[in-house]
Amino acid sequence: MRISGSLSASALASWLLGLKLVSRPARCALIINTETVLFVHARVMVPSGEGAEQPAGRSYGEGGSGDVGRVLSVEAMLNLQRVITISGAELVLSGPSRASKASREVLAQTLGRWGVRFSRWITTADLQGGRGAQILDFVTRELGNDVAAWAVVDGERMGKEYNEEGALMMEVLLRQQSVVVGGDGYSDELARATLEILMGEDD
Repeated sequence: MRISGSLSASALASWLLGLKLVSRPARCALIINTETVLFVHARVMVPSGEGAEQPAGRSYGEGGSGDVGRVLSVEAMLNLQRVITISGAELVLSGPSRASKASREVLAQTLGRWGVRFSRWITTADLQGGRGAQILDFVTRELGNDVAAWAVVDGERMGKEYNEEGALMMEVLLRQQSVVVGGDGYSDELARATLEILMGEDD
């Protein structure tokens, strides 16, 4: 059974309560690591021994637990839908799935069931500075002046603070434009933080 959620105007208005947003920018981009943002570790548990639990299909003797894989988070997917619907952002891949045509096709099918599309991704070239540098390469080369705003959503903290030794201007900007997704997943709070980067009022 497919669960895609409803994004009615009244539901979105309620969800946005308290946010101070400007009009939707002409163009904006959301650079996202789908693997760490949309997928969560899952445990399939069955009774074992004296009230203990263990993952189905795996043996742990007297009982235990273990990670049996990653599954799509419905909450994270709904929040991504909301951000894209409200901001009109173009989705840009920054995670491992961008690396091959086959993996991109699989991801496209998964996201497509939720009405989410992507057509671009950051480079996989080996750059000094890792994935943060790859994101900045995309921002400067591919986005340029064509977009009014951009945000990065990832499980890893990107960029540098302005007072860090050797911090460059673009590295500081990357930190400011980033939303870090932790163990609680891509929550309502983080989705709202993403919208404030893309559409928030200037201080």
